[in-house]
Parts: sequence; C-alpha cells; structure tokens
Amino acid sequence: MEKNLDIWAIQNIPTELDLAINNIKPDSKYNILYCNCACNFTVGNTFLTSKSFDTMFYSEDSDMIILLQKEGVATSTDLKEKLASRGINYISFDLEKLEDTSSQENIDKEIWFIRDKDTLLEALHDSKSKGIDITTYYPNVQSGIQIGYIDSNYELIELDGRCMQGVLDLEDKMILLIPSKEKYGIKEEDVYYILGKTPMKTVVNISNEVESLNKKAIK
Repeated sequence: MEKNLDIWAIQNIPTELDLAINNIKPDSKYNILYCNCACNFTVGNTFLTSKSFDTMFYSEDSDMIILLQKEGVATSTDLKEKLASRGINYISFDLEKLEDTSSQENIDKEIWFIRDKDTLLEALHDSKSKGIDITTYYPNVQSGIQIGYIDSNYELIELDGRCMQGVLDLEDKMILLIPSKEKYGIKEEDVYYILGKTPMKTVVNISNEVESLNKKAIK
C-alpha cells in the first residue's frame, strides 16, 4: 500500500469519527478494516508510545485512511457500528492482539497528519479560533508512522505508513507535514505561504528535534 491516502487520526474528539466516515464513498468497494494493529510512531528521535493507533480503516476508493488511537475516544466497535448504519461494506482482519506495554498517559495535544495546503490552513484556523496565534515551525524534523502487525520474528510488517518532513508545534496540536508525492504533498514554501495567510506568529527552529517533546509535553 504505497498510495498517499489522506489520514484521519481520531484521538480526543468523538465527532471527528463521524466527519471521517461521512467522507467514505457509499459505493466504495475496496475497504479494509484492520483491528489490533501494531504501531511504530516517531517524531525526530522520539517514540510517541502514548499516541499509538491500533485500528485502521483503509479505503482506496475514498482516498482516505481512518486511524483510531489506542485507548482513545472511539473504538473499533464504534467504527463497525457506524459503518453498518451507513451500509458501508468492508473486509475485516483481526490481527493478533499484542501485550500492552506502552504508556497510557492522558495526552491532550492532537496529532494532525496533513498532505495539502487547504487542510493546513484549516488546522491553523482551528487553533486560532481557540485563541492560539503562535507556532514553532521545525522544517528539518523528520517523522514516521508505520501501521501493521508483528510477525513470528517479532518484527513489524507494515500495512501502511508515512514518512513526514516538517512539524508545526502549537499549544493544542502538533502538525506533521507529508511531503510531495503524486498529486498531494506540502513543500516548505507552502508552509510559509499558509502561515502568512492565516496569519500566525511563527518561530522557525532548525533543530532536528521538537523541543516540547524533550520537555515531555508528549511522551
């Protein structure tokens, strides 16, 4: 699965699941639901163990992926019920459930995966509506997320994933930018253009690590 599908990561806001499902085409045929996924998620050199996603709904027809955070506000059962109520068909795979060894701390800051300028503008306006008007932009921070399962050799076999370049760190959210691939992607000049259009006060940090992660704002 190498398509650069749009990622909807459901974490702390229950209504976002309905918004995501509303973007699934009713007649889509190639829908796959994976439950009990393994997740490897890094920002810079920091593993975000408390932002693990264990459910993935993959819809190539609808150009989207829905991820549910482990111990988040929405469960795979919620997703299945909402899909059934809308008559959306899918193939389901229940992967082998792993022993839970990750931190289960309550993290309020949302992670947004963004691949286009319009969604970036929407994310920044969302923050501004909450009275947040400053961000730190890290153009050099590389991030990655792998969703899959653990094989008999205890290695993660990736079903889908993303490599990201650049982070916008705000009080309410951390925006991870997906670089250009196919017809979607964010370039560094796009970021500066959108920040000026918002407008948003911006501190540019050329470090390879996000300072708030080192301060354990997200663990």
